[in-house]
Amino acid sequence: MGGNALSQVLQGERRYDLVVRYQAPYRDTKEAIENIRLAPSGARVSLAQLSNIETRDGASEIYREENSRYVAIKYSVRGRDLGGAVKRPSRR
Repeated sequence: MGGNALSQVLQGERRYDLVVRYQAPYRDTKEAIENIRLAPSGARVSLAQLSNIETRDGASEIYREENSRYVAIKYSVRGRDLGGAVKRPSRR
């Protein structure tokens, strides 16, 4: 939603990331984000069918590594080992 670099554009010796981002109406509200359609196995499902979308207060920091920004994602595995949770995630 915030934009991902899909490719790079070259201008002489300079390189610029080519970033694709959802238009504002598709990312401005919780409902709009929940209605984003995905086709993981050919069947079109909404993001809300695969995840719980929540708004939470938290730290607003921009993390950087090797001159690139990144977002840390928290993945809770309460009551399970991390390897098992990655191999076989629980269904909600």
